[in-house]
Amino acid sequence: ASNASGAGNLASATLTVTAAPTPVPSCSIAPSSASVTFGTGQVFTANCTNSPTNYQWFLDGTPAGANGSINTYGSGTGLAVGAHTVSVTASNASGAGNLASATLTVTVATYTNDNFVNRVALSGAAVTITGSTIGATKEAGEPNHAGDTGGKSVWWTWTAPSTGQVSIDTSGSDFDTLLGVYTGSSVANLINIASNDDAVSTPPFTSAVTFAAIMGTTYQIAIDGVNSGSGAASGAVSLQITQLVNKKSIVAPLMLLLLD
Repeated sequence: ASNASGAGNLASATLTVTAAPTPVPSCSIAPSSASVTFGTGQVFTANCTNSPTNYQWFLDGTPAGANGSINTYGSGTGLAVGAHTVSVTASNASGAGNLASATLTVTVATYTNDNFVNRVALSGAAVTITGSTIGATKEAGEPNHAGDTGGKSVWWTWTAPSTGQVSIDTSGSDFDTLLGVYTGSSVANLINIASNDDAVSTPPFTSAVTFAAIMGTTYQIAIDGVNSGSGAASGAVSLQITQLVNKKSIVAPLMLLLLD
């Protein structure tokens, strides 16, 4: 600035221009709710704004895997029957955003194999099937599977595709199971092949048997619940059948040359 006496000093100021900080991510989950039958899973996707670099998923409030760059989450196939909460939070350089949640409801499959005559046919050397004993009954003349009175049984039938050891188990079921394997075509005239109450010593105390199956033989499989005196346990069923096929030994002929 100047006046009649001349120009004064040069005064200066500094102006710094910076980029506005990126807002923290804002997320939603798709689908916002889902329903699956016991033994099946569901994939959820996080849709987030503001370029997140990391995602943390939660199942029922517990971290489901490590914080990472994957924006999808697949629920496990062994979730208990009932409602579950799937949640996610995403973060970027500015910090973590909101916690978005979705509801996953696990239901039991409708069964039609309560009575022996309505048993469901299974096939193959490796079988996995799910179902339910909720609301099932016990028939007149039905045996006590694994020596327990039970009271809520369901039935399958399986024909061995080959000869060899077979393992049948109820791992993945959510209640204390009884497992019985039989031959015979009438519920009142079954021949016990194998049975088991507790194959494992921790809840929910599922069952397992192993026996030598014969090719072409039809086996009747029953799953029931332990009766503690107040009625049989019941719930969602997971049944696995695995057969190991016998390998035939090949014996090479041995020729002896006898010399006089």
